[in-house]
Amino acid sequence: MSNNFEQLSKAFGEPEFLTAMRRDAFLLSKKLTDKPYGIGISGSVQKEEPKFEERPARYQYEKAQGVRVMPWEDAMKDTEIISVIEKYFTIPDFTDKHFSGSFANFGDGLVIIAEKGSDATFEFSSLIEKDGSDLIFILAEENSTLRVFEDTKSENTVSFGKNVFVLVERGASVTYAGTSNVRAGSSFFPHKFSRVLSDAKIEWYDLFDGAETVRSLTEDALAGEGAESYSYNISICSEEHFDIYHTDHHEADHTASHIFSRGIAGGGGKIVYRALSDIRHGISGATGRQDGRFLITSSGAEIDAIPSLDIAGSESNSSHALSISHLTDKDFFYPALRGIAPYRAQAMLLSGFLAKLLEKLPEKWQTKLLEKINKKLSSPLFRVGE
Repeated sequence: MSNNFEQLSKAFGEPEFLTAMRRDAFLLSKKLTDKPYGIGISGSVQKEEPKFEERPARYQYEKAQGVRVMPWEDAMKDTEIISVIEKYFTIPDFTDKHFSGSFANFGDGLVIIAEKGSDATFEFSSLIEKDGSDLIFILAEENSTLRVFEDTKSENTVSFGKNVFVLVERGASVTYAGTSNVRAGSSFFPHKFSRVLSDAKIEWYDLFDGAETVRSLTEDALAGEGAESYSYNISICSEEHFDIYHTDHHEADHTASHIFSRGIAGGGGKIVYRALSDIRHGISGATGRQDGRFLITSSGAEIDAIPSLDIAGSESNSSHALSISHLTDKDFFYPALRGIAPYRAQAMLLSGFLAKLLEKLPEKWQTKLLEKINKKLSSPLFRVGE
């Protein structure tokens, strides 16, 4: 792993506290080693040491009312932004060397700010051109509502770590939906972290359906009373390895977290699903909910699921539900009575199984994601019995 965090920090004119954060993350990445999650369960492992280069991605977007957007280099010249980052922006307690390394060496990024009291929608594309990582910092000021859609693309085979850090101030709401179209054979490491203050809300929507290896980590810190988080994750895996982990840290009273995951594994694909609801000592009235549902469509596919609860707070209401199943003849019985061919019935069943998680998204985004889902599910690898 290249030690270029100080060079990158200097190139962007970052303050010393950010350079120190990069340094700490880099040193941690050198100490961490890959460990199995359990008996016979291991995470996706990168084959080669990643290279971190300056300006590994380009961004395309249009201006949106109520939203300010700045390249990372410009944002580092804004004292107000620096003061907010210094007050709230702390690196998580990384337990994975890939995420700590990609944070230490991010080579560019954007700062997106929803102005106080605004109601805005912002869409952008990240065009990955070479190995490395970036950082997207999102700030939703008090009582604002921000909807963000990011489409990550790469025409080259890359190893890329995407860091998305979100601060949701009092009474604000952020919805972040993301999808990727990364070249087959790539390694993709998205890390998303939010800090949610009093009476604020974060919603994550993720779709992984490509031909790259994915190791994804989403962390929410519910830091203010009444804070809420919702995560909706969809994974469609054919010949790849997807490793999905979401953890919610309840740091204040009367907070609520909800993790919803749906996945389909076919061909020789493998999905590892992990979730953690962490309600800390002294916290009362918190709610942590997990719901994971997965389907296997071929004998060569594999799904490992590890839900977990760490409840130290009082008067908390936490639960997890998990199912891993197959489509059976019973699922095709009623479609057959209505003259629907098995291959069409299967496509309808699989698509409907996943589409329910997208119901709250704007219609335009639902359509875009459903088109990707249906294209992936048209593969013969997802046909029952094949």
